[in-house]
Amino acid sequence: MDKPGRVPAEQAYIAHLWAYGKVVERGSARGGLPGARLLLALPAEGGEEAFLPLPARHRGLFLRGFLGRSVHAHFWPRTDGEGLLREAALVHIFPWADPPPGLPRPTFLVRGRLLGVEREGGRMAVEVRPNPKGKLKEPFTLTLWASLSLLEGLPPPGTRVELRGEYAPSSRRLLVREARAVRLWDEG
Repeated sequence: MDKPGRVPAEQAYIAHLWAYGKVVERGSARGGLPGARLLLALPAEGGEEAFLPLPARHRGLFLRGFLGRSVHAHFWPRTDGEGLLREAALVHIFPWADPPPGLPRPTFLVRGRLLGVEREGGRMAVEVRPNPKGKLKEPFTLTLWASLSLLEGLPPPGTRVELRGEYAPSSRRLLVREARAVRLWDEG
């Protein structure tokens, strides 16, 4: 049951990115001390390593304790105007005791208001708005990538949509694989 005053989960605006990998440290040649960073090493794409940065601490928890371990991480993604992932704020991180061989690619789910479609460029813009009693304070726009056939099948701008897809680390793009119109809490 939902908490009073909260939006039902299926009617909430959301932008989530889930990634699976191993926590590694990269930094200077002298033991990684100055400039050392914790990273989530993602499944290799075409033999090329890819990473998502992790903070040193998260909610008072030192992430160094996850070093060398397989994890499942949940992020809040943000893209730039070109549709490239520019940051992903860590929301949760969980140890993954028995990851299967061949880790899955990072996936995402976005629910928001379709602002526009650029068919020639293969992109769309979606606005994610704050939910009542939610943590988000200001709306933001994500620019996502999709095939021409998917873009041509989208409802008109202004429609609320749910988009699912994969993150392609080599290009830093969020690639939409599925789209459907949905009803969100602030829709008349």
